[in-house]
Amino acid sequence: MRIINLGYLAAPCVAIAMSFPTPASADFWWDTSEGQLYFDGASGNYGVFRFLDGNGGTNNGVAIYINGVGPQYTDSLPGIKPGKYEAYWFNYEGNDCNKDAVDPDGNVANEWGAMWFTVEQNNDYFTAQVYECGAQTSTDVFKGTPGT
Repeated sequence: MRIINLGYLAAPCVAIAMSFPTPASADFWWDTSEGQLYFDGASGNYGVFRFLDGNGGTNNGVAIYINGVGPQYTDSLPGIKPGKYEAYWFNYEGNDCNKDAVDPDGNVANEWGAMWFTVEQNNDYFTAQVYECGAQTSTDVFKGTPGT
């Protein structure tokens, strides 16, 4: 399972993006197999995380909402406290699910799922069990390490 289309994150584009100021350059982010994932803001109790696109901007086609992270994330203490969090991912450009889902901000996606997002005790990395389209069993594992 791919959360995003890898065409958005071709290696040369990511290298170019790293040389320009990006939303992630001033904040904490994780390097993942899907690209750079960073905190984009809070929506109620949810922290909203997005990927960078190939031009160093925000890929608004995909969002991950992590429950309980919105209020705890601040500029003075970047990152997420260790623990296990319920999360949801939405690919607004996909169409792999049989029914639509609505994110906490009211946007509709037809490719979506749940995650159990676990941040380790030393805040160095996360592991997320990924569930697609409301499935009861995990279909993938998604991992990230702090950006450099």
